[in-house]
Amino acid sequence: MKKMLTLLIFIGIMFISSCASSKQVEKKDVSTIAKVASAKIKPKTNFTEPWEGYYHGVLSCSDCRGIDTWFFLQKQGEDTLFEMRERFLGQKNRYVDGVFEWIKYGKNGYLSSYENKEVSLGFGTATLKDNPSVKLKKLTPFFADDSVLLLDESSMMQGKTSGSKVVGFDGMINFSQATSYGYKSHKAKYLINCKKRTYDISRSAYYKGRYGMRGFVSLLAKAPEILHVRDNALMQQVYERYCN
Repeated sequence: MKKMLTLLIFIGIMFISSCASSKQVEKKDVSTIAKVASAKIKPKTNFTEPWEGYYHGVLSCSDCRGIDTWFFLQKQGEDTLFEMRERFLGQKNRYVDGVFEWIKYGKNGYLSSYENKEVSLGFGTATLKDNPSVKLKKLTPFFADDSVLLLDESSMMQGKTSGSKVVGFDGMINFSQATSYGYKSHKAKYLINCKKRTYDISRSAYYKGRYGMRGFVSLLAKAPEILHVRDNALMQQVYERYCN
């Protein structure tokens, strides 16, 4: 009888020990799962598609001819800063800037100082959630000491004239400071003669503000002027990329 009682006590102790061990394993597994789930939903501030730079497009508008929109994103220290300029064609201009807040794994974000508008980024485009009909295209920038030329590669034209390759494009130049003539930006049609290393400018328009904002300073429709690529740091860079 004593032997039987001793055996039952031993079996009971083994059963209790087994249950305790099982609970410890179960608790550990749950903790691990929680860590994995947390890692999956943690927002990231980067993704593989390059996102810094300039974007442009004319968005739809219910009560105007369109919204000429310029959007700039730049990483600066721990923050991502944005600049957005909008020209409601035939009506008004609007300008905002501030810190760009990232959400949803870094591919989307919202402009914290601009009515919490959400912007989706990716594949060389930026799309405003409340105006998705037109995507803003990412532009190719060329930099000089006091200016930046913004170029939409999808609008470029290439051909030949008198046996020489020519490259044509519409460009916008922003200046860091107003020039002696009082303008901060310049829009024009450019045509580079790759063989002669010259270029001409037509349909020139000069503006008081950057990105073609705040009205005209002047609009020139004279015959194109032949200039040398070597005398312009921006045109020299465009020449080296598209003529060589």
